[in-house]
Amino acid sequence: MITKTHLTDLLEELRLVEYDAAQVKDFPGYAALLDAMLNNIGDANPHLRDMLIYRTFCEFTTRGLLDSEQWRIILARALDQEHLFYCIGAQESDSVFTRSFSALLLPLALYQNDQRPWLSADQITSIGETVISYINQEKDFRGYVPDKGWAHAPAHIADAIAALATTKRIISDHLTQSLFDSCLALIINPGEVFVAKEGDRIASAVAALIESSTLDPQYVITKLNDIQDIANSWAPDNFPISFNRHINYTNFLMTLYFQLQGVSVGSEILSTITELLSGS
Repeated sequence: MITKTHLTDLLEELRLVEYDAAQVKDFPGYAALLDAMLNNIGDANPHLRDMLIYRTFCEFTTRGLLDSEQWRIILARALDQEHLFYCIGAQESDSVFTRSFSALLLPLALYQNDQRPWLSADQITSIGETVISYINQEKDFRGYVPDKGWAHAPAHIADAIAALATTKRIISDHLTQSLFDSCLALIINPGEVFVAKEGDRIASAVAALIESSTLDPQYVITKLNDIQDIANSWAPDNFPISFNRHINYTNFLMTLYFQLQGVSVGSEILSTITELLSGS
């Protein structure tokens, strides 16, 4: 078993050789290394978690150093109860790092699948459904945590949704609509104002879903109007949560408006956003 200290040393060594393919493949205990990376993906040390483990997964992916069987193992673990759903529902807990950085493995898996397909359409649908289930249960919306780095759960799962929207495999209209609904829930559910560009990342995911052409513009318009009613419902006994929700939604709409410029979505959605902003 690779200890945390040994893992840090190994990953630093790989970084020094710039993830050279020949040296990585000949690396002693390659399978054990991947296992240790998954075991420690949510470590509270930001250098190990973000700069070493996550960066190594990115480098291995873009350099094609992981085969389909390795990715099947990684993806199955990333989506399990000890990773994406680890202590789900907990707030102000270090467990959020395991959940949020497991979420970041999903875009890498989908990128790898676009390069060399290994996932079926049903498996991609299952990933989407798991993402939706996760969003419905996540309660920790912190951005940057002092001394521990980025938690950023809403932003990371939004990146997974954007990857699902842009995958070369066509996903169903129903799943696209459900992912869109989940993005809106990410905007409305938190009780605090997003301050670390979480709304921008969610808007990027929504723009990708709209651009995928499997999302009915009228569905988008109806849902945006429905959420506007919630965002504008300021209850005195729910202050400042209701006010924070309104700020998040308004900022999201402004970002979405500019991200949809030049996208062939038709003028109706842009006109609706303009009307909603003028009335917010």
